[in-house]
Amino acid sequence: MNRALTGFTSTIFAEMSAHAQRTGAVNLGKRFPDYDGPAAMLERARRAISEGANQ
Repeated sequence: MNRALTGFTSTIFAEMSAHAQRTGAVNLGKRFPDYDGPAAMLERARRAISEGANQ
């Protein structure tokens, strides 16, 4: 392991996955899903995009 990384005990991926699990969030930071998300989430995303909240 690189000496510059020895102080770190976790990765950003592990931290964000744990945070998503704790809060019930959908973690989009890992992999590429091979299935559609929940219908309610897709509809909310469509609505946000159409209202200009796309960033």
